[in-house]
This record gives sequence, structure tokens and C-alpha cells, in this order.
Amino acid sequence: MAKSLEFQNDVLDRQLVICADELTFETPPAESLHNSRLSIEQLIVHTQFLSGRVAEGERISISDIRRLLDVLPRTASGAQRVTIRNVFATVLGRFIAGVGVSASLAIMQAFVNWTGSSATSEAWRSDIFRVVAIIESELETASARSRYEDDKRVTRARGFIAANYPNPRLTLKEVAAYANLSPWHLARILKRVTGRSFLGHLRQSRITQAKHLLRATALSIKEVAITVGYGDSTQFGRHFKKECCQSPLAFRRAQQELPTISKN
Repeated sequence: MAKSLEFQNDVLDRQLVICADELTFETPPAESLHNSRLSIEQLIVHTQFLSGRVAEGERISISDIRRLLDVLPRTASGAQRVTIRNVFATVLGRFIAGVGVSASLAIMQAFVNWTGSSATSEAWRSDIFRVVAIIESELETASARSRYEDDKRVTRARGFIAANYPNPRLTLKEVAAYANLSPWHLARILKRVTGRSFLGHLRQSRITQAKHLLRATALSIKEVAITVGYGDSTQFGRHFKKECCQSPLAFRRAQQELPTISKN
């Protein structure tokens, strides 16, 4: 399917040039066809601009397609409708090819059905809007599904970090393997979903437990640092201050000075 789309795009590119050079009209009654011609010329200019961006390695976005819909004429002769079909087929074909393996069967089917239908049908305009609406809907569904899957994998990764933070050698690679992700992908979705990096989450888990130990035990600062996964108490102190805006010792003293509430 990807190869046939690629081939079709090459053919349509050639057709687009022909349409731009040899655009003809059926009986031109009037101003409506003149306005249609202007709109079609705008479509061709926009499409050629997008083709240039694709040639430079950029991808066509759904926003680009929406901008083409904005200049779609309301009326068109039969020849104009064929031109418009070729313009949108070129853009949509390239867009779907850019989406690649994540393109759903519904998107592919909608595109194939539309390109196989009559270009001069009275419903030509609504047909274009319909196929674009299907593409948008399917992409939104895929995006929502991806966010849900990312949230589940982030929860799994955070749980692993929370259970293994005392390990001073815990790495992003180990956590990613547990979450069935590549380290790069885990780092990206952790940041996107939670706003914190892997090291940020690891530091948060360690400092949260360190605060508990400083409040509830008589362990020395060095012993607390080792217990929560730091081999270096200096680094522990630096991370603690970054998270809590005070040193571990200052935190402990402040906790000891808090009034005790007696229970009667």
C-alpha cells in the first residue's frame, strides 16, 4: 500500500503540473467560475509550496490540509473538480504516507474509496470534507490511545523507580526495560506526561524517603544518604537542598523544633 501511494503521488504530481498549465472550463457563465479559477490557482500554489517542504524533508500536517480546505471554492465546473481532486489526492496521499504504519485501516480505506469515486460528482465538495474529517477523527483516536498507553507505561516506570530507588546503580535503561520501552522513548514520555525527567523522578523518590528518615530516625546524614541510594553524601546534600530549599541538617533541626501535640 505504501509503495502504491508513493507511485500515485508521483503520477499526481505530474498531473498537477498539467492541470496548472492546461486548466480549462466548461461554459463560463460568470463571476462564480472566475472566482473558482482564482481559488484553484491558490490551491495549486499552496500545494506546490507543500511539495517543496516535503522535498526538504518536512511532513505535511493536518493543519496544512485544513488551510487548503479554507480556499476550496464552493462551485466548480467538471474540469475544475478534476483539478481539485488531483490537488487534494496529492496532498492527502503524501500526508498518509508520512503518517506511515500508524495510519489506520479506516484512513486508508476512506482515501482509497474517495480516490475511486467520481471526481465530477455533485457531492464533490462534501466528499473532500468527509475524507478529511475521517482522517482527523482517526488521528485524534490514535492520539488519545497513545496518551493512555503512555500514561500506563509511565505509571509502571514510576512504580519501578519507587521500589528500586535505594539501588545506587539504578539506570534509565533498567527502568525502560521493565516498562518495555526504549530508554529514549521512556525519557520522552516521562517528561511529556509528568514534567520530570528520569533523574528527576529518581531524586524525588530518594528525597521523599530521606525526609521520612530524618524525621523519624536517629540515622546520621551519611547513613540516610546511603540508605536512599546515594554513595556520596555531598551529592545527597545538593539534591536535598534543590528539592527542599534547605540542607538535610537544617530540615532535621526544623522538624525537631516543631511543637509536639499531646494526646489526651
